Amino acid sequence: MKPFILSLPRTRSSIVYHLMAPYAEQHYGMFSNIHPEYFLEFSVENFFTVNSQVHFSEIYPIIKHNKIETFYMYPYYFDNSTDRLTYKLSLLQQQKNEGIEYFFKGSIDIFKDYRPILNFFSDRKIVLIKRKNFHNLVISFLVAVELKTFHKTSGTAEIYKKLLNEKIIISDTVLVGLENFIGTLLKIDEVEKFLIENNFNTDILYYEELDSKKEIEDTISRIYNTDNWKKYIVKNDLPIDTNINYQKVVKNYSFLIDKIDEAISKVR
Repeated sequence: MKPFILSLPRTRSSIVYHLMAPYAEQHYGMFSNIHPEYFLEFSVENFFTVNSQVHFSEIYPIIKHNKIETFYMYPYYFDNSTDRLTYKLSLLQQQKNEGIEYFFKGSIDIFKDYRPILNFFSDRKIVLIKRKNFHNLVISFLVAVELKTFHKTSGTAEIYKKLLNEKIIISDTVLVGLENFIGTLLKIDEVEKFLIENNFNTDILYYEELDSKKEIEDTISRIYNTDNWKKYIVKNDLPIDTNINYQKVVKNYSFLIDKIDEAISKVR
């Protein structure tokens, strides 16, 4: 069964995605040459500076030459999440009608209107990736936004090296919208309940159980029900896994823990 990864951020889902993608292409004939988080609304790594103000770009796909291509826009084309997600889903439906399907990760942006999107993928095996330590998930995300880089690769290794050597303070700007962000993250429980109650073929994974090369490989072999996927790995494309003790490298760590607890109490 074709897989669809649905994950919270900072859960090693990018490593799982990159390892699974070549087999999805070769065995299932799917395409992965679109944005790896297709339903993500905005990109913090592709931004525009207008009048000295930084604006994250809107991720805007179109169908070009009968394939989906991704563009980054500012000013924004859509003014609300529902229209943006509905438009992206309509492109996938058009392509599926032509026998074209894609392999990408479902980001938490899906949670804003998850039912039609998950129903679209009801013929897939849903790979739901979570994280047991919720506070570390949030702080990891805030650090990524502060650094404006979400994945450690050979090209961004210096940024992480600087983090470990000099430490970091999460700025007030990054904390804007923290309560809404945490509210969205917590909808994972509602999404999981929806999947179970509607008998989706679902495999639930946890960041803490993807802590080694063997654990990750064994998990993917279970999902695909074969070890053959290993033949297609393109190792040079993989993100570099990194274990960071955020309590040591984030100067305002205690303050962030309090802010996260405060936000949780308000949205629950």
